[in-house]
Amino acid sequence: MKKVALLLNILCYGLNVSAQTRVLSFQETLQMAIQQNVGIRKAQNNIESAKWDIYGSKNMFLPNATFNGGFTFQSGSNLLTVATPSLVASTFTGLNFQANSNYVLADGGARKTQVLVAQKTEEVVTSQLKFTRQQVINDLSLAFLQLSLDKRLIEIATQNWHLSQDRDTILTDLVKAGLRLPNELYQQQAQTRMDEQQVITAKNLLQNHKIFLIRRLNLPAGEYDFQDLPEEALPNFTAPDLVGSAYTKRYDLLALKQQREVTSLRAPIIQANLKPQLVASGGFTTAGRHLFQQNINGNDVLKTIEQRNIIRQLGNQINVYAGLNLVWNIFDRNQTKTALAKNRIEEANREMDIIDRQDQIRAEINQALTDYETAQQQFTTAQAQLSAAQAAFELQEGRFQNGLAPLIDLFVAQNALASAKVNVARAGIQIRYQQKLIQFYVGDGQE
Repeated sequence: MKKVALLLNILCYGLNVSAQTRVLSFQETLQMAIQQNVGIRKAQNNIESAKWDIYGSKNMFLPNATFNGGFTFQSGSNLLTVATPSLVASTFTGLNFQANSNYVLADGGARKTQVLVAQKTEEVVTSQLKFTRQQVINDLSLAFLQLSLDKRLIEIATQNWHLSQDRDTILTDLVKAGLRLPNELYQQQAQTRMDEQQVITAKNLLQNHKIFLIRRLNLPAGEYDFQDLPEEALPNFTAPDLVGSAYTKRYDLLALKQQREVTSLRAPIIQANLKPQLVASGGFTTAGRHLFQQNINGNDVLKTIEQRNIIRQLGNQINVYAGLNLVWNIFDRNQTKTALAKNRIEEANREMDIIDRQDQIRAEINQALTDYETAQQQFTTAQAQLSAAQAAFELQEGRFQNGLAPLIDLFVAQNALASAKVNVARAGIQIRYQQKLIQFYVGDGQE
């Protein structure tokens, strides 16, 4: 029995632990998002691939080496006519080996430039990775702000619902005492149910946004909650300052500039096709053969000679060679000229991409600044609206308690107060939303 009780206690404890809600901070969630994001993982793979390209291009300065070996068996007759015509019939096996090495002494600078291209390509994919990380951070920040707004809307709806519940209780007692009419109680009960529906709707919206975020993060099954995003102050920049800062900080713009440099660096590689190439080569060959028969014009010649061991032949019949080869492609049917022209066009397209991205950045920042100023104005207006709505509600509540105002006027004032609180909450989050967008557009986010 004790063992059974112990197992039940352990099981219950495990269920309680699994049922606990895990609260994640922004940094914890960010690490999960970075690990799961497909764009980041692809960019990391691209960096790894670029490193191998650098490795491969540097190794082009090394000589190559090849080795060939073969075994042959041959049987047949051949008529030799170089000297006295002779009919040679033979059957033999043979072994042959060859080793060769080539080293490019000069190639018009193509290999050196290829190393620079590979290194610059690594810079491109690194910049793309950093920009992708900034996109993930920005998207996650906006998701956290949405959750903060959802929580605040739940608080407002809950406060409004509790206010109606309290009045519902008071009216119930007053109706029982004969001090209020039943129709006022029924109106209040209907209003209380409507306020409860607002709470349910707000909670459902928060839960939907949580589920969406959990799916994006690929989190294991369980209950999760997310801390509010810490507030940050936005420096007071003007549009020209922000645009100038973005032109130097935005990694997507930097990647485009680096891609243009890669295209420009390819021109010397193309031009090297028309430059002379000097290659040093060297190696050795060896071969051995064992004759089973060899007849020349019907005479067996193997009787008059002694065949050496085929292995000894391989050691004694070694031929070494070395040389220099000059290759100069004097005319290539204008293929190099065509490739250079296409490369210049691609470089011009890259330049247009840079200008287009700069225009896009400038428009994004100007729009975000306008929206930020609008959000600040809306927040100020919403605060004034809240103060007026609070005063109006308190006045109507006092008049209703004194029998000077109908219940419907109090409902209107209460709904106006709740609406004003919602407007303040939305405007406050909108300010922070625009702050995050400005930081992202300028390139000031975390890497």
